[in-house]
Amino acid sequence: NFGALGDKKYRDAPFAVSATATSGLPVSFSIASGPATINGSTVTITGTGLVTVRASQGGDTNYNAATNVDQSFNVGKASQTITFFAPANKTYGDAPFPVSGNASSGLVVAFTIASGPATIAGNTVTLTGAGTVVVRASQSGNNNYSPAPDVDRSINVAKGTQTITVDV
Repeated sequence: NFGALGDKKYRDAPFAVSATATSGLPVSFSIASGPATINGSTVTITGTGLVTVRASQGGDTNYNAATNVDQSFNVGKASQTITFFAPANKTYGDAPFPVSGNASSGLVVAFTIASGPATIAGNTVTLTGAGTVVVRASQSGNNNYSPAPDVDRSINVAKGTQTITVDV
């Protein structure tokens, strides 16, 4: 008797499986296929895809081996979020500056200029005028993680100051 297993997400906590044999003898478990490991009756997910857990009972001097029973479940992609630290407001003419953030998945976050007078190379923003600059942080996901929702941060860029020098 080995009941159905519910679907999971990558990074879900390890979980226990259980089964019984009509003989009362202990049942052992193995991973027949898929991205998971098992230690005793505890399954640990290692990736996304279809996992098949096999329950076995080899019999003893009084009972023949039971027919193996397989139960499968799907492992879907985990969600992720981005933490994007808000840059301080700037003044036109300020030196280029870095932006930083991270994804809960540990995957690399990419930065772009969503709007406004600036350019970006990697994580370094260069201001090209006064106004509001919106920097976008993105993480597109991978085999185990879904894309994170983009996070935008606005930077107010004040007009620079100028002076007039008169040569005498």
